[in-house]
Amino acid sequence: MAPLVSRRSSPPGAIRRPIADRSRVPAAYVRATDRDIPDRVVTAYEGAGTATQRPAMPALRRALTADERDALVRRRDDLMAALAAPPNGRHDDRCASAVAGMLAAFRTADRLDIEATVAVVGGYLHVARDYPPWAVIAACEQVRTGESGLNRSYCPHEPEFAAVVRGIIAPYKERLRRTEALLDAAPPDEPAPHHRLAHQPPNMPARPAREELQRRQAEQFLARCKAEAEASVRPAAIDLAEIDPATWND
Repeated sequence: MAPLVSRRSSPPGAIRRPIADRSRVPAAYVRATDRDIPDRVVTAYEGAGTATQRPAMPALRRALTADERDALVRRRDDLMAALAAPPNGRHDDRCASAVAGMLAAFRTADRLDIEATVAVVGGYLHVARDYPPWAVIAACEQVRTGESGLNRSYCPHEPEFAAVVRGIIAPYKERLRRTEALLDAAPPDEPAPHHRLAHQPPNMPARPAREELQRRQAEQFLARCKAEAEASVRPAAIDLAEIDPATWND
């Protein structure tokens, strides 16, 4: 059995060339890393719910083995490569050709001259500048084939096109989040990473010290209330030297 390890994972270096060819995109689901490893090491998922607005974080029953961690790191790196956008925010000619072909599938494109077509293509690529090239090309194909879920009578507007791209990469983003959470999760005998405690107030004392502080504050409050109550019923002191005996019978 591989030794248990608990070291944190570090993100890979910059991805030099985003993926444009769909055949190079990793699978959105790999059972070995996306199900089998979590089933072995995760005992529960904590912190999920609409009230907290935070995704569930895995609680481990044991530390990851070296083989499990290596497999998860490779899976994370593949997902990050699949989600990588052009570093300069500019897509290449393959994306431009895909967008132009999508426009050509609708009759409204017949009224556009060359300059107008270039401007329209540039607008679509601009709204997709933060998305991977392969997803932009796939979105164009979905629109052309009527599989995007949009109205097939009209060419989609730029926001609609961006929504199609986001829908394509959504499974990869969620799988990446789950994989990174599993890599960063602390085993039972280790403190949780800093980002898992970010929702707690800073400089918060440990639970025993916090309870003792609250007890002392309550005792001080009760003592202050008691002193104020006694002072309110205590008779006022009278200085007999200030009273003139001649006025006693007045």
